[in-house]
Amino acid sequence: MGPIAFVLVFLLVPLAAALFAGAFFAVVGIVHLLGAVPTGAWAALAVAAGVLLAARLWLVVRRIPTRPGP
Repeated sequence: MGPIAFVLVFLLVPLAAALFAGAFFAVVGIVHLLGAVPTGAWAALAVAAGVLLAARLWLVVRRIPTRPGP
């Protein structure tokens, strides 16, 4: 078995498995943390985001140049 096969089998494969396992458990933890947030907080966040987006859209629309009349 050559050195490239050694690196692939004994170093990269366990590293990939460890990274996958770490990412999986991180995602599970994040899902649990997001699930612990009360529904009212999500509703307040949605309303606040809607208000901010509406204000930003209003600013953008106001800055659109108007066409000169004929």
